[in-house]
Amino acid sequence: MTESLHARHTAFQTWPITFNALVVEYTNRCNARCSMCYQYASPKGSEVSGRRTLRLGAIKKVIEGASELAPLTKHFLLTGGEPLLSLSRCVALFEHARHHGYPTISVTTNGFWGRDEEQAYTTVRAMRQAGLTHLDLSWDIWHLDYISPVAIDNVIAACHREGIAITLRVLTTQRHRIQEALGLLRYRSLTSVDQIKSGPVAKMGRATKLLPNRDFFSEQSAGDTCHARLQLTVNPKGNVSPCYCGSDQTQGLSFGNIYQDAIVDIYRRMNDSRLLRTLVFYGAGALVPLLREADIALGREDDNICKLCWRVFSDPHRSSALEHNFARRRSDDVKHLLSALGIQTIPIQEVKNETVPIHFRAHDNRTVVRR
Repeated sequence: MTESLHARHTAFQTWPITFNALVVEYTNRCNARCSMCYQYASPKGSEVSGRRTLRLGAIKKVIEGASELAPLTKHFLLTGGEPLLSLSRCVALFEHARHHGYPTISVTTNGFWGRDEEQAYTTVRAMRQAGLTHLDLSWDIWHLDYISPVAIDNVIAACHREGIAITLRVLTTQRHRIQEALGLLRYRSLTSVDQIKSGPVAKMGRATKLLPNRDFFSEQSAGDTCHARLQLTVNPKGNVSPCYCGSDQTQGLSFGNIYQDAIVDIYRRMNDSRLLRTLVFYGAGALVPLLREADIALGREDDNICKLCWRVFSDPHRSSALEHNFARRRSDDVKHLLSALGIQTIPIQEVKNETVPIHFRAHDNRTVVRR
């Protein structure tokens, strides 16, 4: 345990925050209105934040800027909502990502466009020619009200024929297990996919209102860390967050907006944030004691890391309490630094706009303060 804490402390002090992909949630519109959707997506957009779709030019600018970020794995993932409500725009973005050196280009879709076998082949061929390398196919019991199993079979067959790697993503609950969803597809389809990934429905978004509480799996992974599974995510509003596992639906973990700031500047803000570094290197569980200091109780604390993170940062009161906590710590760091330099006082207006100081240990054992 001591070694684990030491490793986390070392990472917090010295490692850059890295991302496995650039994820663009192109729209919050979807042809479906699934009961488990954490985004509240629907044909009219999000039922919480309204209809939002990113401008094509803004996305292209993000693709260009992010291609220069060394801490980002060059993987471009387009998702939604349902991005393939506009095939032509998807194709344009895939071409742009390929032009800017992204070797892995993927899309997440529910496969609604595969109802007709020929249309499935035509769509997949157009995407492959534009640069698409991987397709993530969402399929489970909740999609069944909107998507035919035949459409899923057709999409898998088309991808297999065109050489597109396929990941079948299946969500489950206590009541609806993976066998139920897979049993609706052809055996040939299941043997043609490259991966089948299954995960529990998260108790977020629409699922909290439409699914019985007893259906959710109980997990106790709030002490885990997420630094190895982050994605630089742009949501349909243009807000940038560190993942698309729930933080993309919160204001508390938005570090900027692509319509106002360059993606490179937003990344720097994220990497310099002590709050975010605490979250990703120590885990969401490390924030619970800080909330207790502000007399904020979370109730059950045996959530998984993603659910706990969402519970904290989707609540303005909790987010604000953490911001004040880290602002106070920032102020204390500045005071300690000034004291170490022999400076006793400084006008408050000269430090109020300082960025968060993060202390890095240099190779010669000096402490370097990064602004």
